[in-house]
Amino acid sequence: MAARPPARVLHLTPASSITIKPVHWLWDERVAQGTLCLVGGREGVGKSIITYTLAAQLTQGILPGAHLGTPRAVIVAASEDSWEHTIVPRLMAAGANLSLIFRVDVTTPDGSDAALSLPKDLREFQRVLTETCAALVIFDPLLSRLDAALDTHKDAEVRQ
Repeated sequence: MAARPPARVLHLTPASSITIKPVHWLWDERVAQGTLCLVGGREGVGKSIITYTLAAQLTQGILPGAHLGTPRAVIVAASEDSWEHTIVPRLMAAGANLSLIFRVDVTTPDGSDAALSLPKDLREFQRVLTETCAALVIFDPLLSRLDAALDTHKDAEVRQ
């Protein structure tokens, strides 16, 4: 007879014992820190330009919000636009401090190049987030960074 896995145990916490915390805004009243924010819309409406403008303002320390006056790093995982022809020129036009914008690349154990894949690269991604103290991560587009084994039509798989 196979050993049964340990049973899961439920714990109840009364709401009265939970200490509420204020929301800290990356961008005042628009984007909360530590949250997922999706910029959606049809192709060509300026989603990337808005996103890279926010990134530029964050690297300059001029984005109204929690980091106003303190330039912060931004990590970008982009798969559709060329860094040399599109992304860096957009960042330059927005006045970004390019030394605080980081492209994320992956090297596999056999030494080949690969694209960032979540959740596969999550541990290493957490390491570089901590190392850079990045205040913003841009996945452009998000679905291109999810592991191909995930069924993106299944909400539960994507949420994990």
